[in-house]
Amino acid sequence: MCYRLTRTTRDTSDGILRSDEGFYDGFDRIRFEQHDTLESGPAIVETQYDAFGRLSGRSQPYLTGGSVYQTSFAYDRFGRLIEEKAPVAEGQPAGVLAGVGIAGSALGRYAIGSAIYGSYSASL
Repeated sequence: MCYRLTRTTRDTSDGILRSDEGFYDGFDRIRFEQHDTLESGPAIVETQYDAFGRLSGRSQPYLTGGSVYQTSFAYDRFGRLIEEKAPVAEGQPAGVLAGVGIAGSALGRYAIGSAIYGSYSASL
């Protein structure tokens, strides 16, 4: 639900006026942005928040009817950002496997960590 709408108009170097719109929720957080582009129509950016009000996802700018790529964010139990997952670029094959490794420290303690490895085939 939109509680506030902002609209700004800017004059570009080519003398054409372009407008930007921002839609905000009841907590005054940006939820939806729309920016005029040169000829392709508006570029849209969507933003999501989790139940604690933290940023949980933000789309890359996309055109109406185009592919939507989202960056997601994860937090630890203290609210600290621990992970930011960016989308894979269009046309880039993805295929990653994750494994777990154990490493010893100088204090004799062990830490469990993730090692990411894998392979993929770009052929069909």
